[in-house]
Amino acid sequence: AGTVTYAEYVHLGFIQVSLATLLAVACVFGGHLVLRSRSGARRIAGGWGLVAIELGLLALVGLTLASCVHRLALYGEAYGYTYLRLGVRFLQLGIGGLLALTAARCMARASSGFGSALAWSAVIFTLVAGSVDADGWIARQNVARARAPLDTSYLATLSEDAADVLPEVATIDLDAAESLSWSRRDQRLEHAAHGWRSMRGLDAR
Repeated sequence: AGTVTYAEYVHLGFIQVSLATLLAVACVFGGHLVLRSRSGARRIAGGWGLVAIELGLLALVGLTLASCVHRLALYGEAYGYTYLRLGVRFLQLGIGGLLALTAARCMARASSGFGSALAWSAVIFTLVAGSVDADGWIARQNVARARAPLDTSYLATLSEDAADVLPEVATIDLDAAESLSWSRRDQRLEHAAHGWRSMRGLDAR
């Protein structure tokens, strides 16, 4: 009583890690702007001592991010997986990529090319995130972690992509598998009722 829930604790921690990452990257970039050669040279000034300080700052943020990833994994294992938690996992991956790109810039001491690398990384990240079967992954993870009678209330809201876990659900809880099966049938009927053939009155022909 009087304290935040574990879910709120995880969410606040992730927000703090995101802000820490942005501040660390901004600090490194600010230093690079100050050290950039006025003669037009493409290399950023600074010896290995400065590089070590920059990498140390990014490494500390990286350790905090790793702790956040670990806490999210424990939370998912304890309370289940949802779209929101999968989205946070992808955002953590994106933050890790930003830290890696910034570390590469620190090592290369190059004043150009980071924008292109960041843009291509964003394109690749978007393609990977868009190709993931989110419903199927959530359903499989929730079924795999089931230790008691399965709560099908959230699984029933997922799309047809989650239907391949029904055989696994049946081995855990036959009643739950039957309930999910009926839910899938209801979804198909509802989708069919909203199709363009139904709206044009052609479904009865």
